[in-house]
Amino acid sequence: EGWFDPWSLLQGFKKSAQSKGVQYLRGEVTAFNQATDGRIESVVVLSESAVTRLNVNSHVVNTAGAWSSRIAEMAGVSVAVVPKKRCLFTVDTQDKSKKEVWSHAPFVIDPSGVFFRPETSGLFLTGFSRLDAIGWPDPDCVGDTEEIENADHELFEEVIWPILAGRCPMFESARMVGGWAGFYEVNPLDHNPVLGVMPEAPNLLFATGFSGHGMMQSPPIGRAVSELLLHGEFKTLDLSDFDIDRIRRNEPIVEALVV
Repeated sequence: EGWFDPWSLLQGFKKSAQSKGVQYLRGEVTAFNQATDGRIESVVVLSESAVTRLNVNSHVVNTAGAWSSRIAEMAGVSVAVVPKKRCLFTVDTQDKSKKEVWSHAPFVIDPSGVFFRPETSGLFLTGFSRLDAIGWPDPDCVGDTEEIENADHELFEEVIWPILAGRCPMFESARMVGGWAGFYEVNPLDHNPVLGVMPEAPNLLFATGFSGHGMMQSPPIGRAVSELLLHGEFKTLDLSDFDIDRIRRNEPIVEALVV
């Protein structure tokens, strides 16, 4: 597969939105004020300098990722999306084929789920996400930064490195240069997006639970959300299979390969 820089894509979306009049407010949502039917009337946002109450004329869209459940609880609803710690590692190798592999390798996904791709620094980026499939400890997190202070180096040494070397012999002489951790927003039911509203909060629209493939799905999801806000229905792509109500019905969308 191909690959791209997610930060650059995010900045491109942001600048495009700003050019069309979208305003960004940096802060933390701390509360909702709701009507008796659950409809959100205003949002309380805490920023560095002030507490702001924003009136809601239409909808609130919950795209808070790993913190989506925390936002949902403020509105008195529950969504099955949990933060999970996931790690990435940068590796280098002195193998003579390094330059050629780095120049031509795509995003490579081993059947085990271990993946690697060239990194812009001249190194390689690698990781593995399906910890449950191999019985590796994978507790639910709460979304605090302390939970992701350190990468799991044992995961690289015991799981990732042997599979890398088996897939590409160049990595037999690999050494880990660095590593870091972040949160996946995981939908435990089927690792697929959660999209739509709940009757308990009828103007709180969810777009979350992407379980590691949010950047790939963000363009169509963004279009779908805008269509729901403007028209009340999907116009371009029918994404009703991802409706949030399937969680309550316990009807997973089975996907054979999730990275």
